[in-house]
Amino acid sequence: MPQESIAVFFPAYNDEHTIGPLVRQAVVTLQELGFADYEVIVINDGSMDGTGAVLAALQQEIPALRVITHPQNRGYGGALRSGIAAATKAVVSDRTGCMEGTSFGVSDRGGESSEGIATPHSLCLSQSRGSSGRPWARTSK
Repeated sequence: MPQESIAVFFPAYNDEHTIGPLVRQAVVTLQELGFADYEVIVINDGSMDGTGAVLAALQQEIPALRVITHPQNRGYGGALRSGIAAATKAVVSDRTGCMEGTSFGVSDRGGESSEGIATPHSLCLSQSRGSSGRPWARTSK
């Protein structure tokens, strides 16, 4: 079982049809990996569709979900900065809000403990196509 906590965040812009399945799959994946201490953060980056309503309903269903709302779109970089700043866990990974043909898994990016568990700086959620996982790991709290 992983010893580290993890935060996964997703920028969302007009993603009312994709953000629900994305968040649910992230939660299932984190639980299957054995993370007991996790958070899923969605940055609603000025969406003008029903993204906010979908996220509000998901918050009732998923206690580990945190939503940050930008009243106006700040762009991808602004959403990333907000996600990094909001994360409270030891390992932080971003994922985009695109769901078409997406599945989640874990990629070991270079380290294992003696028990064969990915080390804190090596774990990231990754999509099966069109994305490269770039984890950020906190070195101090």
